[in-house]
Amino acid sequence: MKKKRYLGILIAILMLLPILAACATDTVDTADPTDPTVPGDVTQTEPPYSDLMPDADAHVPDGREGFDGERDPDARHGGTLVFAPGGSGPAQFGNPWDPLLGFATVTEPFTAGLTAQWPNGQTRLVLSAGYDWGFDEARQLYYVEHTLHENIVLHPHPLHEAEPVDAELIYWMQLTAWENGITRSVQLHDVEITGPLSVRWWWYENDNSRPLHNVAWVISRLIYEHPDYGLDWLNENPISAGPFRVVEHVTDSHVYFERFENYFMEDRPYLDGVQIVYLGDELMQSIALRADGEMRVHSVAASSPAQAGEFLAAGYRITSLPNQTITFVMQNDAPADAPLMNPLVRQAISMAINRQMITDSLGFGVHVPTLQFVPPQFAGHIYDPEFGAPAYNPARARELLAEAGFAPGEIVLELLPQPSSVTDSQAVAIQSMLQAVGIESTITIMVGADHSELRRETGWGPDQLMIGNYISWFTPGDSARANFRHRDVTLPTWISLVPGDEIEEMIDELGLIGDRTAEFQDFQRYMLDWNRLHLIPLWQQGMMRINHPQVGGILPADHMLFWYRLFLREEGTY
Repeated sequence: MKKKRYLGILIAILMLLPILAACATDTVDTADPTDPTVPGDVTQTEPPYSDLMPDADAHVPDGREGFDGERDPDARHGGTLVFAPGGSGPAQFGNPWDPLLGFATVTEPFTAGLTAQWPNGQTRLVLSAGYDWGFDEARQLYYVEHTLHENIVLHPHPLHEAEPVDAELIYWMQLTAWENGITRSVQLHDVEITGPLSVRWWWYENDNSRPLHNVAWVISRLIYEHPDYGLDWLNENPISAGPFRVVEHVTDSHVYFERFENYFMEDRPYLDGVQIVYLGDELMQSIALRADGEMRVHSVAASSPAQAGEFLAAGYRITSLPNQTITFVMQNDAPADAPLMNPLVRQAISMAINRQMITDSLGFGVHVPTLQFVPPQFAGHIYDPEFGAPAYNPARARELLAEAGFAPGEIVLELLPQPSSVTDSQAVAIQSMLQAVGIESTITIMVGADHSELRRETGWGPDQLMIGNYISWFTPGDSARANFRHRDVTLPTWISLVPGDEIEEMIDELGLIGDRTAEFQDFQRYMLDWNRLHLIPLWQQGMMRINHPQVGGILPADHMLFWYRLFLREEGTY
């Protein structure tokens, strides 16, 4: 029955392709402790709420509230949600230690690990019911101890109908991860079982990623160690403890999941099942989103901002993780007389760009103009409309260039847009806006590998203006290290941006355990100070999902699909 339904979707799409292709229009592609060194004991039992998560009820740990304002359980029902993640999916995905897997959208419905993260870096508890962390004076070591929920079991398999998930399994998972080539951190001293449902990790250093230390998703030790089954069997028959269990997987075609009746969260999930189908073509995805009844696909990974913008205007819901901030990046170690080393010139460049116009016309309403490089909901974002790089003001930009001693046309730059992040059309719009204030420029379009080598290895020149992609990571320390670290063996994102020793010290501080939101805000203020402007942010973009109005359980702050709390509204009730 399921196979017939899937084939029906494809047949319907193929029949409509000639009609819709003729009508298709061209689109633009886009490719606290008080002492930061020695923390006191702290216990966390639920994700903390803060101004970084404006929708507080969006992250109630048990998920019982916040469903689009709906509180009536009778308004929800089962059904099977169909999701098209794009691409063709992995050939196998039962091995949690496979570094080549990298296709989380396929594994998320059935997997479960100890923890995950909210975009603001806070710990999102999954199998862990809570954790303690602190510093042991006797051992002179830091520790993080997680306690599991009770009565967690794995999906049924031939050797056990309800294999328990306990401290013994988590401990074994950690040891097996090392045996499978997952590098043991030089900062991790030891791991030990401290109770039937509790495991403690011992660390040499204080690092705010430690509470999030995970062991990948849990799997069956019985199957893994059995001579007649083992890892090969698990690769063909994925098992974990998530809200859905895998019942069929056909490579390059589909994955079928059904509701896991013994999921540890009471009365979850709501859906009867999930179907993942690989409809990589944007036109096919769009047809399936518009289809009715059995032919409908409920959610797709957006292929372009044009596609997402079209459905947003039609009343579909877009979930996104805007973790990419397009920015201007200058060479910071250029000669002092280089135009781009002049703070007034940098201010003028920022004031020349009409960010709203670019995002409205070329970002299709899903890109977001910005004056700061940290997106909302990420740690370090500053909720102050007056904060950030200089805003659009072309008249003042021309005045600043004159104050800096440059006549119109005297500054000539080469624009280096990052492939797959900045379109040719966006680069041309930027070029036109710079010209309007008296800065001439050319555009050099590079292939991805060449551009990556330029910004990460060889560097660029004093008259070249990088249009790069700042990537926000979920913890402040990770974000700062990934984008700005310039020492040891770390390869910087922008090798010609050399912010100096003071920034290096601030990055070290951001990595300490505890809530580093305030420190990251100070870090952003430093980087965007008008007399420095190490970066000039332009707009934010990122991963997007287009969701049919029938899909419920999506909350205002969601950046992904939380499968355990999704439901399908009855036809005609949306």
